[in-house]
Amino acid sequence: MTIKVSVISSSEANLKIFSDAAAVVGDVEFYPHTGSTDMLDNLLITDKPDVLVLDASHGADLKLLHEIEAQLAKYPQVHTIVVSPDQSVEFLALAMHIGVRKVLAAPVDAASFQEALRLARTRMVTAAQLGAAVHGGLVIGLLGVKGGAGNTFLATNLAYALGRQNKRVAVIDLRLAFGDAAIYLGNSSAKTNVVELSQQYVRLDEAMLEAGMAKVSDRVHVLVAAPTPESQADVTPAAMERIIEVARSHYDFVVLDLSNSLDSMVLKAIGMTNALYLVLTLDIPNVRAAKAIGQYLRASGYPADKMQIVVNRYLSGEHFSLQDVEKSTLSRVARTIPNSHEAVADSINQGVPLVELTPRDPVARALKEWAESLAPQSVGQAPQNGNSGPVAALRKFMGFAP
Repeated sequence: MTIKVSVISSSEANLKIFSDAAAVVGDVEFYPHTGSTDMLDNLLITDKPDVLVLDASHGADLKLLHEIEAQLAKYPQVHTIVVSPDQSVEFLALAMHIGVRKVLAAPVDAASFQEALRLARTRMVTAAQLGAAVHGGLVIGLLGVKGGAGNTFLATNLAYALGRQNKRVAVIDLRLAFGDAAIYLGNSSAKTNVVELSQQYVRLDEAMLEAGMAKVSDRVHVLVAAPTPESQADVTPAAMERIIEVARSHYDFVVLDLSNSLDSMVLKAIGMTNALYLVLTLDIPNVRAAKAIGQYLRASGYPADKMQIVVNRYLSGEHFSLQDVEKSTLSRVARTIPNSHEAVADSINQGVPLVELTPRDPVARALKEWAESLAPQSVGQAPQNGNSGPVAALRKFMGFAP
């Protein structure tokens, strides 16, 4: 696998060291740049690197990390390496928080740089293999473009409906400030939460993940948000990547209840989805927000064909047509969910999934149809994992190799 490596350094001598080291690693397209981080925005657009190296050997402080945070957040898929003389705990912690994957000590060392490149390649190969794996692991993100769009209700109830399709489903609550996804499904009893697992992500495995989740049913498990938001900074992009990797290796579907904050952690999660649904209601603020979010994600490199619109509380004959929404957002309206306020409110307040509480309700029927479109099989049929069957068909639709 050939990787594209872009390096920014003010030192021609260091660029030569990087270049020679990359040649030893092999299968590297090397793009050297003499200068400073001022050129970072343009470089990320023109080079489209897999690996970005920022050489701050002649002095890096916390100010540098704050300066590059916004750019790294736009490109969470880029494996960023920083070379710095500062190896303090504070510097390393902030670097990890903004999405830097590796901090190498200055002065630059060819052997250490070669090892860092090999590690980056290994992670990319692993990610590609996970993406092409045939044993489940489809990651679906739901993102409410505005507060009150009904995102958590749809995410949790879709997950439960997928469980009724005989699929193992993990829900990950990424609304870190007082997220309550598990409550919608009637079980918030969990041994751990997103923050605590993020603090231990290096040793996270399938058993550890499942043991800490709230068990809604045999098939539907929820990784809950922390009860208070104080430690949410510990949910770094690297930690989120590991949590999702482990979840999709263990479950047929991973449903992400996403915040619209679009910070580096959320962007990392979005970058790992196989499909992203922007949830909105038909009003000007929601449509404007969906348009802005869609533009931002496309500019950040998220594939436009994986991003679709779900219109919640839909009533025909409103001020906007579905065609108006598609024209404004440049995304296809994949689903409409009817307006059934009383039944949905009863489901939320009782903590009972709507497809169980009121199965004939129009919203319940829409959720079941949505789940059946993602996992089209009869209830009670054995899960199908392999090169044939509904999961394989869905993978083909989403562009994955057989």
